[in-house]
Amino acid sequence: MIGLGDLKKLLGEGHLKNEYTYSSENGDFKFAIKTLTPLEEALAHRDAEMFFTQDNIKRDSDRSSYIAVEILSYAIESVNNVPLEKMTEAVGETDVEKRRFFIKSFGPGLLIELWKFYNTLQDKILIKNTKEEDEAVKK
Repeated sequence: MIGLGDLKKLLGEGHLKNEYTYSSENGDFKFAIKTLTPLEEALAHRDAEMFFTQDNIKRDSDRSSYIAVEILSYAIESVNNVPLEKMTEAVGETDVEKRRFFIKSFGPGLLIELWKFYNTLQDKILIKNTKEEDEAVKK
């Protein structure tokens, strides 16, 4: 019989987590970034939708920026092994709110690099799943 402890082990399955190093004139910064669960992704999109309404965002390019910030707020766990929510004195109810506040202060170049890296992780999951499906069909 499967116990609750066994089921909890499933929670981390299917994620990818990797480190991205961003080099600048201020030094190297190592970002620990993970892919999101479907729930985290849904929450990120919900949060972005609230900002679209609140800030009256209409242009697709602006909407994409909001979505990227929200997803990265869930995906970036730490910088140089320091949890992102510990790097700000922003008032927020949740760690995600604190991370969002910090991420919004990043320059566009850094945001774009982090977003590209996050999408690379997502692509790796898709490629892995596609290969596994192909192998299952062959059997």
